[in-house]
Amino acid sequence: MNTAPSPFPAAAPPDVASNTPEAPRPFRVLCLGDVVGRPGRTVLRQRLELLRRRLALDFVIANGENAAGGIGLTPETFRELLRAGVDMVTSGNHIWKHKEIRLHLAERAELLRPANYGPSAPGRGLAVLPLPEGGGVAVLNLLGRSFMEAVDCPFRAADEALAFLDAYHPDARLRIVDFHAEATSEKRAMALYLDGRVSAVCGTHTHVQTADARVSAGGTASVTDLGMCGVEADSVIGMEAAPIIRRFLTSLPAPFRPARGEAAMNGALVECDKISGKALSIALLRDNAAEMLDAARMPD
Repeated sequence: MNTAPSPFPAAAPPDVASNTPEAPRPFRVLCLGDVVGRPGRTVLRQRLELLRRRLALDFVIANGENAAGGIGLTPETFRELLRAGVDMVTSGNHIWKHKEIRLHLAERAELLRPANYGPSAPGRGLAVLPLPEGGGVAVLNLLGRSFMEAVDCPFRAADEALAFLDAYHPDARLRIVDFHAEATSEKRAMALYLDGRVSAVCGTHTHVQTADARVSAGGTASVTDLGMCGVEADSVIGMEAAPIIRRFLTSLPAPFRPARGEAAMNGALVECDKISGKALSIALLRDNAAEMLDAARMPD
């Protein structure tokens, strides 16, 4: 007698099910865009610890090159970012604004300047922070050259950094790149160049979050720009709007001052396999930010 197949799959025997090892939990890295002035530091101090618990974060990276008054980083603002819950502070072309930060660049493993500055520049562009369970997280900071100042080639600098990791830190399979660059094309090219060689390539510098987050077939997460941690409403990329508008109208110099008000926190959450270092997912973060209109729900 024929019987119809059951629509429900057969349960595994109890002893088999109980002995199946659980997959290791992905390593969760939050990459935050440029922190702009006091409002950016304040939103990190107020919101980051909550996010660490809510998202079960293992590691937090933030670009701090605009944290002090909107341009540059000081020792005190650097320490403030660490107290807020940031594990690694990256930077960019404005890192040299305040000369007192140079000693920290030379001494602190949690602070990076772009690796493709010349060898005589203070500090380092690559750091490996050990993890309690073994291995480590490698963070590489690079600076773009398109529409930026003249520096060494970031692509060759990336090759040199990865060769160093392979030789001296082969167990640091989690590898995150902050590419501080102006041109979308240069950032996209870097993500493709490093495809399958790093866990993530996250762009910074423009302060405007892009909608192109993806994970490649090679296991590299990327986004052209993380955005910023700063005031979005009525500002020009986190700065007071009036002086910048006046500069566009007159072509005369105008001071840049961080806009006042409640700041948003923008970045991306990357999940990685702890063993291979490959990215499993990337999701954009817009915390404490204004709601964006859903095109499907916009009125006619």
